[in-house]
Amino acid sequence: MRYGLRQGLGSGWEVDRVDEIGRALVRCLQQDAGQSYATLGAAVGLSAGAAHERPLPL
Repeated sequence: MRYGLRQGLGSGWEVDRVDEIGRALVRCLQQDAGQSYATLGAAVGLSAGAAHERPLPL
């Protein structure tokens, strides 16, 4: 997993963890940001609902 820092709403910094599925989602969205959640989920092995609910640290 890769780790990144971002400034949190509270005091200090928070650590973001981006796993393989998260990186795959970002790659798919970079290629076509207008694709449906069903298409996006199928491309990375998730259901449409899971692709929609999965948080993407951007």
